[in-house]
Amino acid sequence: MTPKSPFTLHRFEHQQEQLYFLPQEPFALLEQAKSLFLIGSRGTGKTTFLQALNWREQLSNMALQEHLAGSILERRYIGVYVKTPLMHVPAFDKWLDHSTPELQDSLFSTYLDLVWLEELANAIAQLLDLGILRARPKQEASLVHEILQRESSLRERRTSVPVTLLQLSRFLYTVRRELENLAIVDAESTPKELSGLFPISQIGGFGRSICRLLGDFCTKYSGDTDHRPWYFRICLDESECLSVRQQKVLNMMIRLSEAPLSYVVSYVRPAEDMTTTCLPNLTLQNADRNILRLDAMSDTDFRELCIGVARSDLPILRSIP
Repeated sequence: MTPKSPFTLHRFEHQQEQLYFLPQEPFALLEQAKSLFLIGSRGTGKTTFLQALNWREQLSNMALQEHLAGSILERRYIGVYVKTPLMHVPAFDKWLDHSTPELQDSLFSTYLDLVWLEELANAIAQLLDLGILRARPKQEASLVHEILQRESSLRERRTSVPVTLLQLSRFLYTVRRELENLAIVDAESTPKELSGLFPISQIGGFGRSICRLLGDFCTKYSGDTDHRPWYFRICLDESECLSVRQQKVLNMMIRLSEAPLSYVVSYVRPAEDMTTTCLPNLTLQNADRNILRLDAMSDTDFRELCIGVARSDLPILRSIP
């Protein structure tokens, strides 16, 4: 018998084809339209859970589809997966350290919004292409136009004007990369210059504003007669790489989030401060987010997990009662 945990022998990212076992109660909590902190040591399945929410995995992975209830159209949510260490978060902690904390915090929240909005716009474009959402090109172009009209810094850029959601996704990528590069090289820029280039607003305000438009669009043009609203799950994996200050910005974004937007944030251990935001007396409480601790598992739940993982990994065991 190996003295090592079987769940730490392989990383999710190193598997060619992903197999899934999703315990019913924890995953039901993850699918709720309420923000959540997912906490657990390495090997407890955080990445697997977050990838199971990811729209790409849900559409392409047959093993995952066996565990999910209904189609993505019936579930009514789009999960966006972001691996936080791949973002250039350290650069934003040092950039503009001579300026006001408010500007630094707003720029970092804008950066986070640009990262997941780029992927969310791409997801909705793919759902249109697959016929899961059914909007005409004119209706899609109208949505993109309204999004750009809301943000003068995006509207006034001297680039080709996007008219599809896929073009909007690529456009947001260009804007995000420009912001990243300024932070990486520690460029000296004035608040006026930055506000003319990027959608700087109240923390998380850019993402919330665009999300409302995207949510209304998905609900209106769903390819069925179900009028339940859609919602979006922004999944930030390995968020322990954020600084204390950046965690407070993220807490603020979660505190101010509203339908159809919610976050699922994973940590190896609890963040240094899981309640404080950027504003005094504005804290993050149970009403704002759930907490799921994967290390706190009963013997019965652990046995269920072991059997489920074995059956998922070895087809011959799936028939064992």
